[in-house]
Amino acid sequence: MLGNLEPEERVLNSPDSPDDPWRGGKVYPVSSSTTQLLGDLSEAFYESGWSPEDTFEVQQAGTWKKDRFIVIKNMSIER
Repeated sequence: MLGNLEPEERVLNSPDSPDDPWRGGKVYPVSSSTTQLLGDLSEAFYESGWSPEDTFEVQQAGTWKKDRFIVIKNMSIER
């Protein structure tokens, strides 16, 4: 049986919403090195005591040629 969601029955936020974890359905290419990098980040978060439930913010702190400095802030930590 096929279902139909009426507008008032939305299950996800609007793609324009800042809370949309899929960023409006944009798809970014992933390679094996990207997968390894994400695993390394996950390990670093774990070793830092950060929880998967924490909220993070990613910022580009600066660029040099094609390199980028990326800052990941744990927004769940009281400052």
